[in-house]
Amino acid sequence: MTFKTILVPLEGSESSASVLETALAVARTFEGHLEVLHIKADPREVFAFLSEPATAGTVELVMEAAEKNANALAAKARALFDEFCRKSGVTVAAAKPAAGGMFASWIEEVGLAGELVAERGRVADLIAVARPAEKDPAPVFLETALMETGRPILIAPPKASKALATNVAIAWNDSAQAARAVTVAMPFLTRAEKVTVLTVKGRDEADASPRDLAAHLAWHGVKASTKSIAAGAKHAGEALLAECQDLGADLLVMGGFGHSRVREIILGGVTQHVLSAARIPVLMMH
Repeated sequence: MTFKTILVPLEGSESSASVLETALAVARTFEGHLEVLHIKADPREVFAFLSEPATAGTVELVMEAAEKNANALAAKARALFDEFCRKSGVTVAAAKPAAGGMFASWIEEVGLAGELVAERGRVADLIAVARPAEKDPAPVFLETALMETGRPILIAPPKASKALATNVAIAWNDSAQAARAVTVAMPFLTRAEKVTVLTVKGRDEADASPRDLAAHLAWHGVKASTKSIAAGAKHAGEALLAECQDLGADLLVMGGFGHSRVREIILGGVTQHVLSAARIPVLMMH
């Protein structure tokens, strides 16, 4: 497996530069294609949230305002994309060049972000998304990308890392989600200089079998060490990210939403914490 097509939903927010840089690092490593997607909100969707029927005059005013706002956001996102490609020396092409090679394309569609990201994400090798700032809500398509595409997502931190996947940490809890994450991460793991399998004491270690995972990776030419970390008074997710920082990891591989999504949100699960606080790229698979 390799990453040849990388879908990048782009909103035009402050985190756009980081997700583009992170996705570009993957594309350069695997000579892949960045498919940058901007989704314009359908003005008609505004009326789904109105509690009372609107008059014809109100409909026209709301439609005009919504369309103007959508066009402004699209123009901002396209300007960011064009400037990024210019500075990075990335070729922009409408379709795959006959000779192959790394390049980027711009796609603009109108509709519901979740539906369109799911549709395009299922025919991509990887979906790169921006991690929301700690006080900002997650983009509506982030959970859709994780839960409904069957594809791995690469979550870029607010500030792009200088390196990617030279020092990889694996959050291992012996779950099917974690196993799938390791499988899709193999192209990164086989290139990494250092790989560490992490388990959290009292939470994962009873059934986590980190040594078995390390033995499995060895068959693929990946030399991995194992480490069990104590959460103590910290949240398990907080302890995990602190250990990644101590290790100098530049990529965290983990399964997403090991419990039900509702339970993860109520309990403040590891997935939720990592999605809101990780300062390094995270490769996640449900």
